[in-house]
Amino acid sequence: MNLINHQTDICEFERKNLKWMLKFRLPHVFQKIGIAFLVLILLSFIYLKFADFESASIKDILRKLIIVALLFISLAKDKFEDELVIVLRAQSYTLSSIIGVCYALIAPAIIYGITSLISAEEVTFADLSIFEVLWIFLTMQLFFFYALKKSR
Repeated sequence: MNLINHQTDICEFERKNLKWMLKFRLPHVFQKIGIAFLVLILLSFIYLKFADFESASIKDILRKLIIVALLFISLAKDKFEDELVIVLRAQSYTLSSIIGVCYALIAPAIIYGITSLISAEEVTFADLSIFEVLWIFLTMQLFFFYALKKSR
């Protein structure tokens, strides 16, 4: 009897945590912070390109900051967050997940095929970086979310 109550308590605890995670949103101000952050990072990339500054570690840090900025934008609440916006956000995450997985599976094969046709040297098959996969996922999520919102 006590074991059943304990299992029920664990299930209820897990259910509450899952509901909290599904409803988690950053305040709306994080959308503006993320956009400003993204613009600054992209301007930094442009500056580094024209300044002829070649530092792999700086570029790697900036790539990670781009993902953080996109995550801020993605997780920020809308000004007017209602049930429809929540459904559209869930649909956009679903669509971007499907496209992200397809991209991660298909893009390396396409790149390999085109490179082997163009290059006379032996070509090796390379996977995508985690940055590319997260970039595609988050940009597609934002694209689909705003496209779905506009079409409602």
